[in-house]
Amino acid sequence: MKQHVEWLIPKIQGWKNYCSTPYSSQKMEKLDWYISQRLCKWYAKKRQRKR
Repeated sequence: MKQHVEWLIPKIQGWKNYCSTPYSSQKMEKLDWYISQRLCKWYAKKRQRKR
């Protein structure tokens, strides 16, 4: 999981810097929330498969 997050962080930060406007900051907050939710769900599924 750590490798996936380390790979995603620079890409997401670059995207945020490229699209930074006052309006887009609200959209980026929603995107951050969505990405964190998807990562949590993915990790939970992966963890269940190992059991």
